[in-house]
Amino acid sequence: MAVSAKYDEFNHWWATEGDWVEEPNYRRNGMSGVQCVERNGKKLYVKRMTHHLFHSVRYPFGRPTIVREVAVIKELERAGVIVPKIVFGGSG
Repeated sequence: MAVSAKYDEFNHWWATEGDWVEEPNYRRNGMSGVQCVERNGKKLYVKRMTHHLFHSVRYPFGRPTIVREVAVIKELERAGVIVPKIVFGGSG
């Protein structure tokens, strides 16, 4: 996917609004929560995070937590664990 198309898709999902199924929690200067939205007649869940970074020796300046979570879900799926289907996962 081209960079501009990826950002367009990110912006589409970020602009989509729905009912909160996990109320936003605010901590460490960030926010995280989950909304339920409808797209093409299907119910989807959108996880929203701002300023949530994972720090480690490998990522001393931080890596978006959502990127880490998507990678873990994909690894679990490859291992045969039943996981939610990710329609889009990324950071802007």
